[in-house]
Amino acid sequence: MNYWHIMMHPGNQAEFDRARVTRILEETDYIGVGEWDEGEGIIRQFRDDMAVGDVVLVRSKGPLALVIVVGEPEYEEAPNEELDWFQNRRAVKILAWHTQEVRQILGNQLDGVYPSKSFSLANNSSYIRTWHKMIMREARLNEITDLLKAKGQVILQGPPGTGKTWLAERVAEQLAAASDVKLVQFHPAYAYEDFVRGIVAKAGEHGGLEYQAENKTLAEFAKLAAAAPAGQYFVLIIDEINRANLPSVLGELIYALEYRGKRVESLYADAETGDRGLVLPENLLIIGTMNTADRSIGHLDYAIRRRFAFVTVLPEEEPIADEAGRKLFREVAALFEKNLLVLEFEREQVQPGHSYFMTKADKGLTLKQKLDYEIRPLLREYLRDGILRPEAKKLVEDLRA
Repeated sequence: MNYWHIMMHPGNQAEFDRARVTRILEETDYIGVGEWDEGEGIIRQFRDDMAVGDVVLVRSKGPLALVIVVGEPEYEEAPNEELDWFQNRRAVKILAWHTQEVRQILGNQLDGVYPSKSFSLANNSSYIRTWHKMIMREARLNEITDLLKAKGQVILQGPPGTGKTWLAERVAEQLAAASDVKLVQFHPAYAYEDFVRGIVAKAGEHGGLEYQAENKTLAEFAKLAAAAPAGQYFVLIIDEINRANLPSVLGELIYALEYRGKRVESLYADAETGDRGLVLPENLLIIGTMNTADRSIGHLDYAIRRRFAFVTVLPEEEPIADEAGRKLFREVAALFEKNLLVLEFEREQVQPGHSYFMTKADKGLTLKQKLDYEIRPLLREYLRDGILRPEAKKLVEDLRA
């Protein structure tokens, strides 16, 4: 994918205002360039070098809109001079308009854009790249949010370092107040009595011990959600959800996940009410995260899988701002080509994610420290576990930051 910028002013006319360019985008869904004697190079780039899927900043006295190319090049011999005046054109989809909100975040000063050119490549523009990342991130969040509200529970699955927990927290922020979000982490020793409801020993009135059933994280959160006003969501994030024995931890609530609002009988009665019933209300949403590279734990069975929607979160180069980090990401990604990866594994399950390669100038590990103390040890573990073939060993040791 490439980034471009375009200014659709015929003959670069200064009087061709933003309203007219806005109208072109809204009414035709096209961008384009005209025909002129000195424009052969620009026309060739527009026609031959630009591709479907490329992202274009449309300019008109500053940034106007970000669009994505959805059509192959077309030629209109008799364009509408009053509207889409250009002969060379491509169909586009509008990703976002340059609103006041965008201006407050990104400003109005473009980098990597050549003001004197009506159309050119802009891959070195951090402004366009950052704006595009913002749009894609928001679209991703909205997609998962809508899925979570429709299904009730989702699992974000992917290899380590892809930002699954970060993404879960951002989705939760979109739906609920901070006080209505809770994060728990599962582990192999986690049990029903730790998560739903269990017996606890408490000091009695006369100095002895009394054993009472006590609501744990899920039952307590379900009670709060059931008592909340309509439209108020509660979000429970379960990190490393597949590290526990889920059928054992959830028990009868496997049924309740699918049939929200229906009562199920718990193993224990609520100490306050004496009632054994449990209900998962529809406003209690559950997000799990699952590391697909961890082979030491079992897979989710089909009954559990049917209750959850699964969203795959993959490694991406795009979030890595530093060029050295992007270069190292590509070198590590090359280790997961078919000839170096054992056949039973897919790269989507095990390739280290982008967070391993992201650094901050003022704090945290340097890229070299990340390579030496996080990335290379993980790759060596992959070699020992038979995920990577022995032929990858020298390439792993030769990695440099």
